[in-house]
Amino acid sequence: MNNLITISGRIGSDPELKFLPSTGNAVCEFSLAHGRRKRDGDQWVDDTTHWFRIVSWKKLAEMTANLPKGTAVRVTGTHVAPSAAISTAPTPVLRRRKK
Repeated sequence: MNNLITISGRIGSDPELKFLPSTGNAVCEFSLAHGRRKRDGDQWVDDTTHWFRIVSWKKLAEMTANLPKGTAVRVTGTHVAPSAAISTAPTPVLRRRKK
């Protein structure tokens, strides 16, 4: 099972670049707005906007930190559910495949 997703949208907040004190690795966080548009008669109207928190690491973090709010981007990465959702969900059983 692979939880790789791709989201396109616009950066909703200025990226925040930090460096981990233990390793010195760069970490960049920003919000991403993904909104759909739908047809209402002869006009296009905005539908619900979904917000995602994006975290990039190392060299990619340093590059992402230079992108201003409002920039259109496409992000591909691993989806991690919020901790509240994880704590209420049943614990999955993980097994390694035999080679």
